[in-house]
Amino acid sequence: MDEADRLRTVFLATEDARAVLIKLADRLHNMRTFNSLPRIKQQCFAKETLEIFAPLANQLGILNWKEQLQNLCFKYLHTDTFDELSSNLLEFYNRDMITAATRRLEQALEVRGLSYYAVYGRHKSIYSIHSKMARKKLAMDEIYDIHGVRVIVENRSDCFAALELVHHLWPRIPGKFKDYISSPKSNGYQSLHTVVLTKEMLPLEIQIRTRGMHLQAEFGIAAHWRYKEGVRSCSSSVPEMVEWVRRVVTYQCETLHIDHPSSLAPDTSPSNIHTIRSHSDVCPFSYSKQCGHSGPVLVILLENEKMSVQELPQNSTILDLLKRSSKHPMPFRLRLNCQAVHNWNQELKMGDVLELVPSTPCKPGGYTREFQQMFDHRLAISQS
Repeated sequence: MDEADRLRTVFLATEDARAVLIKLADRLHNMRTFNSLPRIKQQCFAKETLEIFAPLANQLGILNWKEQLQNLCFKYLHTDTFDELSSNLLEFYNRDMITAATRRLEQALEVRGLSYYAVYGRHKSIYSIHSKMARKKLAMDEIYDIHGVRVIVENRSDCFAALELVHHLWPRIPGKFKDYISSPKSNGYQSLHTVVLTKEMLPLEIQIRTRGMHLQAEFGIAAHWRYKEGVRSCSSSVPEMVEWVRRVVTYQCETLHIDHPSSLAPDTSPSNIHTIRSHSDVCPFSYSKQCGHSGPVLVILLENEKMSVQELPQNSTILDLLKRSSKHPMPFRLRLNCQAVHNWNQELKMGDVLELVPSTPCKPGGYTREFQQMFDHRLAISQS
């Protein structure tokens, strides 16, 4: 398990899985607001975010956050490429074509008598475009899903009726139709995908799905994180926690209708906004604090502005962790989960954050020697 994997596991193994959402939201806020930081720190922060937090958002099915994090990381890690691609996308993306296609499709659905929740335009994220161009060695005009329209209809049969209507309105591009409703993806994803050619001679991807399929596509199911990221060696409770957090996010979006309030929210008055659904103890989607964990303990170590994940045996103490490092900043103070440490023999738990905070010596050299003697003394006692 590499560093990024271990840190994601730590976040998913915290005592309250809702803390993961707070960590992600905090990181997204930081990424939006650190323009004033030195460039080296921006890039270090962005690299960590791209390796850890963006995949974590993907594992939890919060795809909107994942895309924002990826785009912001791309901006700071590859500024020139980001600016060039953004400029090209601004010139290439035909907003008027999307508006016209959306209006035409809405009118056709109404004439046909097909009820729908939403018809709206979308475009592929800058980071996704860059990744696809690099992976497949394509130019921007060779990517067929930059322009897109999504249709949310009422039921399964309406999906295929809407598809027939789309192919009547525009000529289809051969080989670009995918039926993920009759044959869902391994992660449960369902939708119809087709690519048509507009009068502007631009490819337009149209996705058609029901409201239930849309919610699942946006917020996922527990199997999704395994399907996309691969099964990892981690605590057996992690998949259950992922599913619990997913349900929190899904419920909040269903209740508050964050995505498309005009079409997916018939009633969003304050009286209809409730707290998170509760579960009985026997419910497979209930969440309870992790207990009886017999595997290694993963602890986040903050040292010299560097974050790492340390893997320790059960019942390991703070002193055990300090003994593993060949050197420490001298002198330093210890904080465990933001609290000052007074007992170095305190046991560490999964997800603990231990911070080594440099101290200012009272006089040159004096405090450092005294601290070194104290540290050596404690090590000697622990080894005797």
